[in-house]
Amino acid sequence: MGRNAISGSEALRFTNGVHYGMYFTIALTVIGFIVALFVKDDGKYTD
Repeated sequence: MGRNAISGSEALRFTNGVHYGMYFTIALTVIGFIVALFVKDDGKYTD
């Protein structure tokens, strides 16, 4: 019973980690986009 007790377990863990990372990135992107849409431009800074 070592690290390779279940065949392919390391690959499965890696794939799950990549998927969670992608989901997290997509969620942050969507949240950032929504926040950017609701930020009010009050016209204080005009260049």
